[in-house]
Formats: sequence, structure tokens, C-alpha cells
Amino acid sequence: MTRQFVAWAASIISLLLVSITCIAQGSYTLEPIQIPAGLPPALAGILETQGNRLRDPQGESVCEVWWRKVIPAQPAPTKQPGVIYGSLTPGALLGVLFFPTENEDSRDQKLKPGFYTMRYAQLSDNEPQKSGNSNLDVAVLSPAEADTRYDQILKFDDLISLSRRASRTKQAAAMSLLPVNDMYKASPAVVADDRGFCALQVRIRTQIASENSPSELRVAILLVTPPSELGVSEDCTRRSCLWF
Repeated sequence: MTRQFVAWAASIISLLLVSITCIAQGSYTLEPIQIPAGLPPALAGILETQGNRLRDPQGESVCEVWWRKVIPAQPAPTKQPGVIYGSLTPGALLGVLFFPTENEDSRDQKLKPGFYTMRYAQLSDNEPQKSGNSNLDVAVLSPAEADTRYDQILKFDDLISLSRRASRTKQAAAMSLLPVNDMYKASPAVVADDRGFCALQVRIRTQIASENSPSELRVAILLVTPPSELGVSEDCTRRSCLWF
């Protein structure tokens, strides 16, 4: 038996083991859901009637997401390094996120089960993303019962202060917004890699106040980060994340 044959056989076995493992682990899946009756009517009225439930490879519900029907956009997009969704208005409501059980944001901060509003923000230097993402765009989370000014654009300091009620730390609770992966044409779509990162990629509608009709924008939001022994998610840089 030659060394080349042994090496070839070993590589085949390795590939088979990887394939078996992937089949056993399954994949993240989406299912459509309607707006729950528990949301305030004023909030439910500005959301899309259909949202999505994300299930993990074991079939357990991870979270549920509903996007706003039309999200405010700004006429002069923010143009600075690290900002990829500069057309969105900072402080504007993006939608609602629901955790059925205790979960974590993109900074590994523990979040209680319940409903959270998502508002667009661009992180400053004193609000770093511990998940290692190089872009500054995030969906800042706040308890839905505390964030009741749905149609208003919140100032950055007010938004961070409100979000601390969700994180119960000095930092805001935030889910990273990522560049879209053009290989995924469907909307909504799950974009995940073999290390445990999982993002939801969707098409949303945005509108500048002075314009008569909305525009379409593709966005990706990071909903799952793999755990780390150090308590901080594995680094997710522009080069290492498969959906970048």
C-alpha cells in the first residue's frame, strides 16, 4: 500500500466524516409567523403582518423577527468607513425581535425572554462590538414595553440609555448588521457557516420623508454567534465570516 493511497484514503474518510457530521447537525431554518396578539396595537400596526421564526439545527426556536413596513431613510446617506447602511436614519425603528428563552446579543450580553424593539444605530468608539465585526451598523435592542415612541427618531444617547434596560450593563444591547451575501437571492434567507454564526438576510422597504414611494434595501442581521470559553463570541472579522 503506497503512501499516496493511504493519504487519499484518509482524505476520503475525513470528507465522509464531515458530511455525516453536517447531516447530523442539520441546519438553521425559517418559518413564517403572524404578529402575536401581545404587542401594543400602535406597534403592531406599523409592522409587516408576517414575520419569521428562526429555528436551530435541533428544531428549537431561537428568535422571531418582524420588520417595520416602511423604515425612515435619510436624504444624505452617512459616508464613513465601517458604515454600510448609511441610508438608514440613526435612531429609527427597524422592527421587533422576540426571544422565547434567555438569549444573547452580538456582544454576548444575556437578554431575558421577551419582545425587543430594534432601532438602527452606528456605534461610536466607546460602544465597541465584542463580536469583532469591522462595520459599525447595529440594531440596538430595547425592551418593547419601555420603547413606546415608535414613530420618533431617538437621539443616540437616549437610545443607548433605553437599551441598557435590556442589557442591564453599561453597554447597549445590539445585534450586528452585516453586509449581504449576494449568493443568496431569496428573501428571507438564512446565511450560516460551520462555526455557528447565523444571519437572517431580508429585503426591507425604506423611504425618505420627501419622496412619494419607498425603496428596497437588502440587509443582513446577525442572530446567532457561537459561544466561547472566555464568554465572548469567536472573532467574526471581515475575512473570517463566510457571509462577508
